[in-house]
Amino acid sequence: MPHFLCYNQNKVTQARIQFEVEKGWISMARKIDIGEITRCFMGGLDCSQVVFAYGGEMMDFDEEEAMRIAAAFGGGLFQGKTCGCVTGALMALGLKYGHCELGDEEAKATMLAKKAAFEQKFAEENGSLICRELVGYDFSKEGELKQAMNEGILLDLCPKLALSACKIIAEMIEEDD
Repeated sequence: MPHFLCYNQNKVTQARIQFEVEKGWISMARKIDIGEITRCFMGGLDCSQVVFAYGGEMMDFDEEEAMRIAAAFGGGLFQGKTCGCVTGALMALGLKYGHCELGDEEAKATMLAKKAAFEQKFAEENGSLICRELVGYDFSKEGELKQAMNEGILLDLCPKLALSACKIIAEMIEEDD
């Protein structure tokens, strides 16, 4: 079974996310377990890292590189802005559909359509794209991140948001493969 390891400060932690083929999904779709996501969060990883590594794994992107790239995007850029699950998913969609040549308007249009589709689906499922609206705390304000952590919000709600993002990007990528 394909998998990726959760990294914490360049060291492999014992947390591991195992993907399985889920019955009823398109044949290559992978299921991600909320318990494994929670263990990654408990090991110090952030939502953006878990989601981008999941999406990147679907395209054989190096998992350690994915973890490093996405490290600064968790917690809505650690300021309660755009949810890290959203930014991680958009990085994965950019990896798959992103334009990289001057004047490639067709590829850019495809990428923007995928971005809009993801954002619409995530907002429909979760109510917002904004971290502070989703979790009820504004991490740019002193003490609110600590309060959210003390109340267990980040280990209860955030893994569910990451799971939602992973399922949406899996569906989107696999419908095109």
